[in-house]
Amino acid sequence: MMSLKAADGCPPNSSVLIFVSGSPFPQDQPDPPTEARSLFGRHLPLRNWRNRKAGPVRLWTHQEVPHVICELQGGGNRELEIVQMWMALDPIYGEALESGGLPLHAAMLEKGGSAVILAAGGGVGKSTCCKRTELPWQCQCDDEVLLVRSGDGGFLGHPFPTWSDYLWSDSRKTWDVQQSFPVRAVFFLRRGGTDYAQPLSRAQAALLLAKSSQDIVFRSAGGLNLEESRRLRVKLFDAACSLALSVPAFSLSVTLTGNFLDDLDRSLSCDGDHSGDNSLPVRLDQM
Repeated sequence: MMSLKAADGCPPNSSVLIFVSGSPFPQDQPDPPTEARSLFGRHLPLRNWRNRKAGPVRLWTHQEVPHVICELQGGGNRELEIVQMWMALDPIYGEALESGGLPLHAAMLEKGGSAVILAAGGGVGKSTCCKRTELPWQCQCDDEVLLVRSGDGGFLGHPFPTWSDYLWSDSRKTWDVQQSFPVRAVFFLRRGGTDYAQPLSRAQAALLLAKSSQDIVFRSAGGLNLEESRRLRVKLFDAACSLALSVPAFSLSVTLTGNFLDDLDRSLSCDGDHSGDNSLPVRLDQM
């Protein structure tokens, strides 16, 4: 469903996800299954691993290695396997945050090789807007996007699956998550009586981006202690501030009958200046 391509080889210090099965998870198991070492084909430390559960996945990490071992509960149930794949994204999102990226609860529309993000919570209208999208705009995903930093200081958007479609609608759609598009703007959806876009200040954008990312990041962040949770929130907020400084943001009011695509085009044709106070909120680690 994620249309991943086979890797021809990874740089020596690359982080690798190692998948092993375990059924059920022994509560007192101090170290990851030995199967992980044989699968990886290289020496891994025998002791002092840390683990935490993310639903039906147990994630093993060690301070001396960059790799993450994903131990999956056995079962063979399709719904369980989908949730396991979903929860196994946790270390990928964590790695993205470490490098200034940000996962968002959002749709992504592409036109001419670049993209805009439509961020909103559930039931606000992301999927409806995607269904109403017409050429030359194309919907690349309608619920989850991973943004990563690009070499020029901007952000690239990667489309990720709509997991509920697999759990509740038995979807067979695949998503090319390794495909990416330069992000030109972020629009925060809200229902309204008319269709129109309004620029947001940097501070407003940073706060809304942080909230959108929290919807994704803390979905599988169980087992974190207070300090780990705080550090994750700081990384998330820093990335949200960087994105707000790099990409213009708008509030987008949408109706069921209007043409919101015209508002996207008009907003993108502007010079990108934001109205109001362009200062950013205080960082969490400065409070």
